[in-house]
Amino acid sequence: MYYSVIPDKNYYSNDRYLKMDYSLLFNILNENIENIKYIDITDKLNISLYYRTDIHWKQEELSEIVDLLSREMDFNISDKDYVKHEFDDFKGSYYGQIGFDVKPDKLIYLTNDIIDNSTVYDVESELNTVYEASSLGKMDSYDVFLGGASSIVEITNNSNTSDKELILFRDSFGSSLAPLLIEGYKKITLIDLRYINMNLLSNYINFEGKDVLILYNTSIINNSDMLKIF
Repeated sequence: MYYSVIPDKNYYSNDRYLKMDYSLLFNILNENIENIKYIDITDKLNISLYYRTDIHWKQEELSEIVDLLSREMDFNISDKDYVKHEFDDFKGSYYGQIGFDVKPDKLIYLTNDIIDNSTVYDVESELNTVYEASSLGKMDSYDVFLGGASSIVEITNNSNTSDKELILFRDSFGSSLAPLLIEGYKKITLIDLRYINMNLLSNYINFEGKDVLILYNTSIINNSDMLKIF
């Protein structure tokens, strides 16, 4: 079992801006979480790796995160020859709050043969592919990544003949990271505890023999009452 924390992008902003006490947050976690290995990704990110008009990180900038996770969790990613698909009119969650004209972001999502050959099962929708291109240009174009928020999503890598599986407890940031981890596993199961109670998971998932990564953004951790863990 492993856990990591995704800082909000203001973690990397100038100190003249108000921000939470990240050191205190990290200390509380590390002092109270036992028998789960911490993977520190904070020095693999910077503010330019986040969208200007949105809270999220850019998928095409996550190669160092993937490399670190693969070393710490002992899985292999060898095919990084991705095809880039670009959407030039991404207006993120901050876009409508800005009081002046601002150029939309460019959203890029990455594919290769392994990702294209993988299949998806979403317990809440009919999604069956890793990317939902029809989301581009709608209310939240970030939903292109695995169709957006959902309680349980399974990605099956049809090119992998091993029995290695990953269970990823995640928020929306994990939707864009998970496709880049597919090569290393036969199956990745994504769980979003904002939408399903932890007590129900045993009805759907067998955890035995699987890697588990708990990966949340600091805004979720700092408001953890939104997670259904009791």
